[in-house]
Amino acid sequence: MSFNLDNLPAAARVRYIKIGRLYGSEDTLKQANATLQALEQHGAKLTRHAFNAADAERLTEARDGLVASGVGREHKKVAKKTTSKTFVAALQGAKDARNTGRDVLDAGHDVLLESNAPEAEAVARSVQVVLQATSAAGDDVERLAQQLDAIRSELLRPEVAAVVKDREGPAAVTELEERAAALRAAAAVRPVERGTPAETEQLDLLDGIIVTLCRRARKAARGAAKRLGQDALASAFELRALSRGRTGAVEPTGNDVAKAGGGASPAEKPAVASPADATKATVTGGH
Repeated sequence: MSFNLDNLPAAARVRYIKIGRLYGSEDTLKQANATLQALEQHGAKLTRHAFNAADAERLTEARDGLVASGVGREHKKVAKKTTSKTFVAALQGAKDARNTGRDVLDAGHDVLLESNAPEAEAVARSVQVVLQATSAAGDDVERLAQQLDAIRSELLRPEVAAVVKDREGPAAVTELEERAAALRAAAAVRPVERGTPAETEQLDLLDGIIVTLCRRARKAARGAAKRLGQDALASAFELRALSRGRTGAVEPTGNDVAKAGGGASPAEKPAVASPADATKATVTGGH
């Protein structure tokens, strides 16, 4: 590689590894190939949106790093990572519960704003703070679980519970508790068979670099598609190999709505500050 992974600053290295832990190397390899293929046809259109030839070269080198490690080659014996479907299901369930819980909480917020009860205004402000703090978790599993806890706690607050009891509040509280527990349990599971720590870390690092670059390419493609009026351009860069209908690795879709502040906040970015202990099993390919 023309860029030396050993020379990466510690903060960047940690960031990529945290992201990479959520993805199987087979999936990131497929996505890298798909994005590079799209870049061959549309790369010039993305330059104005800050994804340039140097980025494409870096993605190529990271992809080649996975190939050199044996990923995608069944004839070579190599420790390869796959993503736990149990973890993926738990993660998606937690995100769905967060969205539903926030919807209920937001409805309660609106009711409180119209209330003349003495504490209504102060409680509404508290609800708003929780809504702002739970709009997205990026790739941080424990942060997502903590968000579910925070929403649940706010829904259990007597003043809030009273105004959401006929708005599916009790059901949301139950789901938030169950989903947070399921997410933590799935994240705590460790595979029986693993590669060496160095091998696994190297794959995580390459996976994280690939995911980050593919996300950036997708973002640039969406901007270019909007500017040029070419919807097919954005479609060419979708991260299909990283979502696979939620049965493979997890790719945030940007559907996490941040009601607070009136905008939509992608669940996607940026990389998170605390580790996401995703479950990644390793398997050994045949000769």
